[in-house]
Amino acid sequence: MSVTIEIAYLIDYEEYKSELVKWLKSHWGKFYPERNDVEWGERLFPNRGKLPLTFIAIDKSAGKPRVVGMLTLKNDGMPGYSYPKESVWVSSLYVEQGSRNNGIATHLLKYAIREAERLNIGELLLFTRTSGEIYKKLGWQTIATPEHQVGKVLVMSKQLNLKDEYKFGKSRNILFNQNTISYPSVNENYIPNQSTSRYFQNPKL
Repeated sequence: MSVTIEIAYLIDYEEYKSELVKWLKSHWGKFYPERNDVEWGERLFPNRGKLPLTFIAIDKSAGKPRVVGMLTLKNDGMPGYSYPKESVWVSSLYVEQGSRNNGIATHLLKYAIREAERLNIGELLLFTRTSGEIYKKLGWQTIATPEHQVGKVLVMSKQLNLKDEYKFGKSRNILFNQNTISYPSVNENYIPNQSTSRYFQNPKL
């Protein structure tokens, strides 16, 4: 069955924030049992063109659109560890269970990488309790394996390409169709706070 997903800024779809809070609590609540709904909501960032910011994936395949995934870019992604203050982290990557194995997490990551390049960010960091395979396939490298919270994690780094030909031009939709990705042409007059959306279909990789 064909799947059509829009990946966009949370600021354009703030009606989904309550669902994202539920995901944060269910997936990460065991590490932060003291947080309430308001505090979880403060970890969602409806911004555009500046950090921190949260992206979401919306399933528009049939019927009423529904949010199926999220990802945040922010500073201070691993409190308590001595990484440079200006470090930018991928955080809160999540795809709801019924929509997994469709490539949505991969496309959220690709989207975040392109957005970071557009913001002239040279490196992204993240930490994961998984084997990190989804990240390794996109060129992330393990740089540390510290103990964090309830066990060992992988800290991973992705060096970004800031050459002009890889920077986004003026905002417009992008169609993701299977393994073919079409990006907009370069436009030096790009306006960072202009709304952007990215679409893909049949996102299996």
